[in-house]
Amino acid sequence: MTVERPFKHLKVAVADQRVGSSRADARESVLLMAMLRGPRAPHVPVRVRNLSAGGMMVVSQVLVCPDDAVKVELAGVGTIEGKVAWVFSGRIGIQFDKPIDPLLAETTVRSR
Repeated sequence: MTVERPFKHLKVAVADQRVGSSRADARESVLLMAMLRGPRAPHVPVRVRNLSAGGMMVVSQVLVCPDDAVKVELAGVGTIEGKVAWVFSGRIGIQFDKPIDPLLAETTVRSR
């Protein structure tokens, strides 16, 4: 039995290969906790799922919008300032104003 794939000619863009993506930093999949502060989020815990020198993806139901200025408190790194790049289905992409050393956060967790 042969199964026909009618849409095999379509290319699907994935997170790391989106058309026009300007990501240059290597990202690490992590599971860390942080605190987020923004215009509608005074001090909310979030789960960090991806972390790089230039940004992070967090999971939270906090109300933020693209281009909102935010601050994230991350153990080992301190307070990081940035802006919301995107929001989708409980996930939030944050681009940092200045690069960080993501190993500082991971080292803090591993040494406990």
